[in-house]
Amino acid sequence: MIVRNQAAFEHRCGQGLSDLVAGEFAGNTGLANNGERITLAGAEGPIKDFIYNDRSPWSEAADGSGPSLVLIDPTSNPDHRIAGNWRASVALGGNPGTVADSFEFAGDPDADEDGDGLSAFAEHALGTSDSDGANSQGNLTALIAADGHLTVTYQRNLAADDAVMMVETSTDLVTWNPANGGPIQLETDTHNGDGTATITYQAKDPIIGSQKLFVRLRISSR
Repeated sequence: MIVRNQAAFEHRCGQGLSDLVAGEFAGNTGLANNGERITLAGAEGPIKDFIYNDRSPWSEAADGSGPSLVLIDPTSNPDHRIAGNWRASVALGGNPGTVADSFEFAGDPDADEDGDGLSAFAEHALGTSDSDGANSQGNLTALIAADGHLTVTYQRNLAADDAVMMVETSTDLVTWNPANGGPIQLETDTHNGDGTATITYQAKDPIIGSQKLFVRLRISSR
């Protein structure tokens, strides 16, 4: 790790991680909270060169409210330039000194022990339980306000790096397209403090008259 102030870091996180600190940023500098370009250079040239940000589609939950910005499934060497490959840490204080703060699903992914219509893998992705007997479909809601604007909200298990969750839209229930860049877009990403986040999408324009827009949340394994 490279820290801004090692004494302050040890005061906050304890000295058990001191051996992992490679050094401090020089000249009283540090990473910018509002995003910047990072280049990790090696003997034969750049290893990683990317720009992070604190605005959508980047995780706003990691913007100064406690969680750190975490790379999803880092051992797969994902593209650091893509916002969707990053998320807020599970713990509010970040995850210094760990490879990842995630856990993989175990068991039958197609099981539905509580009979609520959601598979065990889907409940893993949503951060709900497949054995509590509760109807977990309430974690996905779609509401149309009086002004015609559609809002879609769902809960995400931050530790479920093995799950890919994507909101898709369609006008005919045949062709489905990713929501971002289409009629609805990511609005907020709120850390709930319990290892889950609430993700909200909102339509850019109101739905008028007989206009139809279908929305679904597709959950697949990474």
